[in-house]
Amino acid sequence: MAEGISRKGLLVKWDAAWKVPSILLLMMSMAFTGKPEYFVLSPFIAGIFTVVAGVNYARLFKVLKAPLALAVAMGCFMVFFSGGEPYSAGFQAVSGDGALQAAGMVSRVFSVVTMGFVMVTTTPAAGLPASMRRLRVPDIMIDMAMLTGRYVMVIGEDYRRMEVARRLRGGRRILSPGAFLEVIPQVAAGLLVRSFERSENVFRVMKLRGYGASNERVRETVGPRRVDLMLSGVAILLSAALVVPELL
Repeated sequence: MAEGISRKGLLVKWDAAWKVPSILLLMMSMAFTGKPEYFVLSPFIAGIFTVVAGVNYARLFKVLKAPLALAVAMGCFMVFFSGGEPYSAGFQAVSGDGALQAAGMVSRVFSVVTMGFVMVTTTPAAGLPASMRRLRVPDIMIDMAMLTGRYVMVIGEDYRRMEVARRLRGGRRILSPGAFLEVIPQVAAGLLVRSFERSENVFRVMKLRGYGASNERVRETVGPRRVDLMLSGVAILLSAALVVPELL
């Protein structure tokens, strides 16, 4: 479970087989909306989800920093250089249409990234494979996704250990392009060799435990609970409220 998420949280209890499609639908609806009156509604909905989930706001801010900075920079460009009727803002004329476009872009980026963060941090990894099977995702894709996620963390930990060991042995600090080109290929080669060795060992262990002996896996037939239907219904209604006015 991610740090800062209560295990008793309502969204944590939401079955991933229902939560993932529902939140993805809501994220697509937030990205689709273009009416100015919804530029506040989408972030408000995302904020409600963060409060219900009890997320770690410090981690959320770190995730939002880069995409919001890019969205604000592009928004500033739209405000000053987009077409439309100009308005005087002291020393510089600004575009009203550009300001609306910039506000919409910042609103959509904030809402979509926040909802994605909520979805990821409230989905326990332990029950994710079973939920993906109930979504009829092929077993090989589930295995590849889980192993890839695991190896990304393992490779990151290996890199940190190798970097600490290299620095303790008097290795150069990566402060220049020359040092970067000298150090990174060596580190990447070491990580590649270690990852290959790890993958062989893991595959042998999986084979000894019977992986691949049978192509049939028992798929769970657990029906949706009331909380799953309720939360998915709320997400679908919110998605419809954001999308339907755009189509009318």
